[in-house]
Formats: sequence, structure tokens, C-alpha cells
Amino acid sequence: MGNWALLYIMLSVIIMAVFSAGIFQFVEYARDTIWPNIQKSRANRRAKSLLKQMLTASEYHQILKYGYLDIYSPSEISRIYRVPFHGGLVKVFDSGRPIMELCVQSIEQIPHADVVLMHKLMIEACEDEYLRIANHFAPGVISPHYFNAQVR
Repeated sequence: MGNWALLYIMLSVIIMAVFSAGIFQFVEYARDTIWPNIQKSRANRRAKSLLKQMLTASEYHQILKYGYLDIYSPSEISRIYRVPFHGGLVKVFDSGRPIMELCVQSIEQIPHADVVLMHKLMIEACEDEYLRIANHFAPGVISPHYFNAQVR
């Protein structure tokens, strides 16, 4: 074999090794990054669809317009739980005044729409249990800027 043929074979092997390593890296990247994002977007679409089905038109409009859902207490007529759509503490108002902030989270990461629905269903079904499992904070301690807003 000539020197040129040997050089050609060596370069071919090197190019194939680099190319195949690149393919494996891309496959790993796709598996670790792209696929989970596709799965999350499917879950988000399903969660938003379920939320829209479970809420009244005015409740759904409130989330779209203000970014939160006000849930009226089944036991205290003057109490409102304000659940933010994009995460954060639930703000509790009584007669329009802030009285506490609550933290209730799912063990697993779930879409924001499912979190809102979780709060709504728990509050409406068993408010006492919801309050028992929640972490309680004084109003404005964690998010002081938020309580400048009034209850609508």
C-alpha cells in the first residue's frame, strides 16, 4: 500500500470516530434535554386543558388576565385564597386584608395548571386538612411587595 492510501485510511478512521462520537453526544443530549422538554410541554398542554374544563369561564379568565385564581373559602365567607398560576405562596385574605401566606407543594414536579387545580380541589373539598398540611407564614414576610395589591 502506498503512503497516500495509508494516510487516507487513517484520516477516514479519525473522521468516522469524531463523527460517531458527535452522534452519540447528540443522542445523549436529545435524551437528556430535548425529550424531557417535549414530555413537559405535552404534560403542560394536558394540564391546561384539564384546568380549563374544571374552572368556570370567569375563573379561567381571571388566571389569564391577572395570573392568579381567587378561591373562596367554603367555611369562612370573608376569606379568599389567592393561588398564583406561575408558582409562589398562596396569599390568604380575610375581609380584603392579608392574614397569612401558605405553602403547599406536590412531592413531584407537576405543571403549573395542575398546581392551581390541586389547591382549588383541596380547599373546596377539605379546607381544614389543607390548612393543617400547609406551612404558614405571616403576610408579607416572604413576598412583601405582593400585599400592596387589593382583593378584587
